[in-house]
Amino acid sequence: MFCWKRYIFLIFIVCFALNFGFMVFSSSFVWAKVVSSYDSAKIIKNGKVILEKNIVAPDAKNNPWPGVMTGKLSKDADKLFYHLWKYRSNTFTIIHGNQSSLAKMIFRLALFNKDIDASMKPDRFARGAQAFHYSIDQVLNWLNDNKFNVASPYDTEERELIDILISKKVISKTNDGFVKGDPNIRHIVGASKGKRRSLALNLNQERWHVYWDEDQDFRTKYIAKWNQLGERKQKEAIKKLKGYNPDNLQQLIEEWAVWQQESLPVK
Repeated sequence: MFCWKRYIFLIFIVCFALNFGFMVFSSSFVWAKVVSSYDSAKIIKNGKVILEKNIVAPDAKNNPWPGVMTGKLSKDADKLFYHLWKYRSNTFTIIHGNQSSLAKMIFRLALFNKDIDASMKPDRFARGAQAFHYSIDQVLNWLNDNKFNVASPYDTEERELIDILISKKVISKTNDGFVKGDPNIRHIVGASKGKRRSLALNLNQERWHVYWDEDQDFRTKYIAKWNQLGERKQKEAIKKLKGYNPDNLQQLIEEWAVWQQESLPVK
């Protein structure tokens, strides 16, 4: 005798099993979400992140990630390079696998901008400098200053930097000198891994320097904090900023402000 109730019950069991199996398969295969604090999309498989990709910034035009990565790089280099933050599309980023080579690229640039004084020995600078930030205008002023005749002990590395900026259309060379290329790029930052400092920390610090230039509220906030320190604490702070030009007070305040922020990821 055919039992309709048993038939219906069996159909119910089969449908439930198929539906449950599909749900389990779907959820374990791929699940994507946007992590708003870092503006990145994560694809998770079996509870593990298999891909994390930054989404395109709203203000980015043709290239939201201008820059280059060169040399033997750490595993986190890609993630750091493609991290999107407020001024990423305006900042040409160089991540270098060789700390000394990166430093040699900007020795005369640092001298020209009085970030270091003339007593700084090139080999000491090459051993110590792990990252940098300059506005494109600062770079152009250096390249176009015919009166700046300090001999460069690192001509090869310097030329490499200039060639990179020209090839990526950050700057151009004309009969009248060097001029700005891509109008969207206003800053250049470079970073490498140091003996005691990670690539992430060094790069993040330089990105805060971009904020210092771009964000008036950020500058005003920390200039006010500096003025509230008092003379004794200001001297203590300056003493900790070894290697910088002691006569460049504006730069010292900027370095002190960025030092307060460097462990906080830029957004």
